Amino acid sequence: MNKVSPVLEGERRDAQQNEDEDERLDPRIQVELEKMNTANEEINRLERELDLANNKFQKLLSDSTEQLETTVKKLGSCIKKARPYYEALEGSRRAQIECQQAAVSYQRAYENYLAAKETILLAETRFLSEKHELEFDMAWQEMLNQATIRVMEAEKSKAVNEKEHKKRALLSAEAERKVQLLEKDLGKHIVKSRPYFVLKDQVNHQLIDQKEKVEMLKDAVIAAKRTYSQGITNLEMISEQIHEKRSMSRMSDLNVSENNTLDLTYNLDKFEEQSFKSSVFSSTGEDGDSLSLSHSADGASTPVSRISDQSSAYFSNGQESLCEQMNNLKVDEQCVVSVLPPLMFHRADKKNSRRSRSDGYLTLTSNEMYPSGPSTEGTNTQS
Repeated sequence: MNKVSPVLEGERRDAQQNEDEDERLDPRIQVELEKMNTANEEINRLERELDLANNKFQKLLSDSTEQLETTVKKLGSCIKKARPYYEALEGSRRAQIECQQAAVSYQRAYENYLAAKETILLAETRFLSEKHELEFDMAWQEMLNQATIRVMEAEKSKAVNEKEHKKRALLSAEAERKVQLLEKDLGKHIVKSRPYFVLKDQVNHQLIDQKEKVEMLKDAVIAAKRTYSQGITNLEMISEQIHEKRSMSRMSDLNVSENNTLDLTYNLDKFEEQSFKSSVFSSTGEDGDSLSLSHSADGASTPVSRISDQSSAYFSNGQESLCEQMNNLKVDEQCVVSVLPPLMFHRADKKNSRRSRSDGYLTLTSNEMYPSGPSTEGTNTQS
């Protein structure tokens, strides 16, 4: 099983903590959650009120129906005989309301017509009074054309509204005459059945008001649910943005980690190469080198520092052989620099090497020190 580097594992934990902190600290999430909580409370409250309003409407309808039926049984057939009069009276009221609305529309159209006509009249008067100063150019002509068009449209609207007003006035007058005729013919039954129709009118107004309240509550519930749904949509959008940001951050961390790994590998290679050159081939004069290796208890060899001064003293003695001089040369373990693999310093044939381990130190033979053969320059000079 592959082991994850502690550094990478720590980076992952830090990245995860940062991502979790970003999600916790994102103010938009808190705002949307508060909106959703408020909308949820509003929905619950409005639904309770809606249930109460519906129950009240149903109860009012049931009670009014029962009251009207009781009144019908009490008054008898006079209600049926007087019904045409009350229906005509209701029609007369509606006709009167429509006539009033038509009158308002006609008045508005007439005022617009007068304003447009006054505008064009002022423009023509100004042009005629300042004829010697103003030139009748295309812009002035366009302004007059627009004013004329507004006058024509206002006049047309005035005519239509005037016609409608006259029509509604005739209908209202006709309905009023019909009511008067029925009142003369059914006066006795009208008086006797009046309690029933008065009660019916009151009940109708109450039912209409309660129905409007129910419809308003329904609209409010729909609006609150729409707000709650919008909050869910906003949270989904925020979540997608956070995941996208997290993915981009991970890709950036991977790129940085790869670059750091490449730089570290390159630096280690350069360091090994330079250490190898400086540790193995240390100068002892013009063309001679000295090197000492130390072995640990398990036999692994490690490079050591330069010992040129000590080696010069030992190699200057011509009475001892090179091998004996190397056997007497010992380096303290504290001077050993363990930076490179030991195999990098064992280029010579192991069969021709001779190692003697004594007191925890290692001496090299001439074959290990000089794989191509020991130099006889010093011997010849001594002899």
